[in-house]
Amino acid sequence: MLLFFALKTVSVYIDCGTCDFDYIKSRLNYVNYVREVTTADIYINITFKQTGGGGKHFYILFEGRHLFKGQNNTIEFDVNSNATEDIIRKNLTHYLSLGLVPYLLKTSINKDLYLYYSPAKTIVKKEDKWKNWLLSVNTNTFANGVQSKTNLFLNLNLTVSRITKKDKIFISPYVNYHYVEYRINDTLTIKDTSTSIGAGGTYIQGINEHFSLYYRISDYNSSYSNIKNALSSKIGIEYSIFPYSKSIFHSINIRYLTAYSYNIYEDTTIYDRIKEHLFDEAVSLNTNIKKTWGNIFTSLYFSHYFHDIKKHRLTLSNSIYLKIFTGLSIRLQGNVSLIHDQLSIRKGEISPEDVILERKQLQTQYSYNLSIGLTYKFGSIYSNIVNPRFENSNYQYQFFN
Repeated sequence: MLLFFALKTVSVYIDCGTCDFDYIKSRLNYVNYVREVTTADIYINITFKQTGGGGKHFYILFEGRHLFKGQNNTIEFDVNSNATEDIIRKNLTHYLSLGLVPYLLKTSINKDLYLYYSPAKTIVKKEDKWKNWLLSVNTNTFANGVQSKTNLFLNLNLTVSRITKKDKIFISPYVNYHYVEYRINDTLTIKDTSTSIGAGGTYIQGINEHFSLYYRISDYNSSYSNIKNALSSKIGIEYSIFPYSKSIFHSINIRYLTAYSYNIYEDTTIYDRIKEHLFDEAVSLNTNIKKTWGNIFTSLYFSHYFHDIKKHRLTLSNSIYLKIFTGLSIRLQGNVSLIHDQLSIRKGEISPEDVILERKQLQTQYSYNLSIGLTYKFGSIYSNIVNPRFENSNYQYQFFN
């Protein structure tokens, strides 16, 4: 016990991708914030999941290290869909302060800790007249350009959803519009317009803590993919190795899907089809782990058509962040696909304009993207100072370098 009271305060490492750290440090200024988890007395992991009403359910994991090893705790709380960033950061800071109390009681600053109770007004839980149904209308516009190019993208989608403890329902129609123009010279201008319209409905049924069923029906068109109309239905099953209720910090699941689709193409395909009935199946292994040593998300996906197993696709996706040792971390993101299932590719020659404007899908046997980064930090182990002077100035003044 004397070892504990030799501590003036505790050192914490907060693992959170969306937190306002300056706000937290300015409000909870009685602990030390360290840059490396290896030097922390307490590791704190903050994450959240979306709730059925469009809000967020937060999980705060407190994991004791060194003298506090084995002293772990989890706090959960909700914010509604109308919560601003200020409300969220105030709630986070409040629950962080409560979670730190058991550790601070074993330090020399315990004599400066006081507990105040402010009784809240009695809240009468109102009946949900919407029965967990949520409607969301979203529109997005993206535009950029220079003297020789104009690029415009418009999106409109409606989402109707209902999420309960046992099942999920999603219905979502959408419209996408893309316009691009290249001005090569005074006499040559290349323009292109593409659209895609579709709608889909998904029902996910929970069976127990390890199994779920999946049903989906969708219909869409895409000028880029040579799809005049594609109607499909899917059914699948998922097995989660860890119980769903324990999956916030680690999950491993296996999914199996089988599907039927009826495709009508705009132009004849490279397989001389203008329409066809298709049956396929897919299986995937998905891993998501969040630990003190880093985060790992990995997905391995394989699919094929029943009429010809050679028409298949294999995809490996990764997002990995690992703390190798004190000061050194590595980030690895990317995916690679072996592609042999492009049944809708247009027959005939592809013009240079089609390639430049990306207005027609091109045949390929693979695709990939990869990002690797290393970070090494040394020096002070603390990260306590908050200094907001010229905040984000690197972005604001980058054009004047």
